[in-house]
Amino acid sequence: MKAKVLIITLLALSVVIAASFLFGRKTSAPETSPEEEMEISGFRQVPPENQAAPPENTVSIEMDSGNFFFTPANLTVKKGDLVKIEFTNMGRHTFVIDELSIKKTVVAEKETLEFVAEKAGTFKFYCDIPGHQARGMEGTINIEE
Repeated sequence: MKAKVLIITLLALSVVIAASFLFGRKTSAPETSPEEEMEISGFRQVPPENQAAPPENTVSIEMDSGNFFFTPANLTVKKGDLVKIEFTNMGRHTFVIDELSIKKTVVAEKETLEFVAEKAGTFKFYCDIPGHQARGMEGTINIEE
């Protein structure tokens, strides 16, 4: 009889301990700060207060590209400008500015390239399809301070 009471007591105690463990735990995820959430998601976002301001000025350039030419071949913009080049294209070409790490493949009749002129200087642009630059498919962009 004492053994039966002891077994029932131990069994009841086990049920109470198991229930407190299962139901006493917090089921929601721990609270995290927005910065921690950005890190957890695998992407590090720049908080809005640290983002660069959008360019104040947009320069739109209509450019023809075709059999070994870019027209206009000389461009001038200001540092910080958003440069928007709208190509009217014939054939398959590229538009490359090595120093600005820009390379755009231009295959459709109408293509658009946008970039911010972040570095002042005079830079060569060209088509890097073999033979195109050597036959005159190049120009310069002057980015003024």
